[in-house]
Amino acid sequence: MNNYADVIIIGCGVLGSSIAYHLSKHGKSIIVLERGEIMDGTSNATAGRITMQDNTPRFFGEIAWKSYNNYKTLSEELDADLEYKVTGGMKLIYDKEGLKKAEYAVAAQQELGYDIELISRDRTIELEPLIYRDNFGAIYSKYDGQVSPFCLVHAYVKAAIRNGARIMRFTNVTGFNLKGNTITEVVTDRGNFAAGLIICAAGIYSRSLGEMLNISIPVHPERGCCLVSEKLPPILHLQLNCITQRITGNIIFGDTYEATDRIDRTTKLESIVSVARGIAKIVPSLTAVQIIRSYTGIRCLPDDGFPILGPCGIIGNFWLALCHNAFRLNAEIGPMMARMVLGESGIEEYPQLSYSRFANK
Repeated sequence: MNNYADVIIIGCGVLGSSIAYHLSKHGKSIIVLERGEIMDGTSNATAGRITMQDNTPRFFGEIAWKSYNNYKTLSEELDADLEYKVTGGMKLIYDKEGLKKAEYAVAAQQELGYDIELISRDRTIELEPLIYRDNFGAIYSKYDGQVSPFCLVHAYVKAAIRNGARIMRFTNVTGFNLKGNTITEVVTDRGNFAAGLIICAAGIYSRSLGEMLNISIPVHPERGCCLVSEKLPPILHLQLNCITQRITGNIIFGDTYEATDRIDRTTKLESIVSVARGIAKIVPSLTAVQIIRSYTGIRCLPDDGFPILGPCGIIGNFWLALCHNAFRLNAEIGPMMARMVLGESGIEEYPQLSYSRFANK
């Protein structure tokens, strides 16, 4: 077995698989090392929402909108049904403070050239009759949509394999061999692998990989719980504050935002209660819907909330690709990382995303 490639990617979630596809498309030899099954981490416990109402500040908005536009042709490019659908969406506003924040968010998206609206309470009811009526209006986005996380990641993986990439499942990284400040080998429980460049897209598990290299990876975990309803006829026209009716008819309710200091995916009763209260607040008429399952995921949150991309600056050939909202951003982060690897651009394109911003913190 040839254990050498141009690039090794650690992690086969939506970011790792997107980067693998985009680099392999340009002729790079790729090995992806995944500690478990494909999309075994955060990517398998998400609702697949693509929400475009509040992409601030500007640099983040630019990336999000580029990703949104790339989604338009992604299904054709990957030759796969991604269950991608643009539905539109509303983010309800409940108080004057929320209204003030909404005004800022809407102005920021309009400045980027997108028709995001601040709409009245009467208009929210007209668009979605089932919603809670005692609101202060909503941010309305005709651009919001959804994608199947499973369809998307597996489409990236299949396309990367067609381009010659190797996906090594159940291959746990246990260490690194270095010469100076360069990684010469990635040590795993299935042998050693070598590449000119190592890209860490391992989500929250990146922290332990960083510890092996004496690098502090500034991300932290956050728990999120969702509930899934029985299959229903189409009853929701739009996506609402973390409520999405899938193409299959199931409604995904949630998320919660639970601080945690460990990777624990156990669904807790208090999390279920929190989501249920959210249903009662946003769409009271759906409280009688039958819930068929719940699930909990662990988000990977960069400490300042924004993606961390490109060279770490400490180990010469160790790069990072870490972010929250990866299903919103992956369709641009994949091409962006490919451009950086190919030398077509640098992190200077978006210096706000560089690891170096944490150097003095």
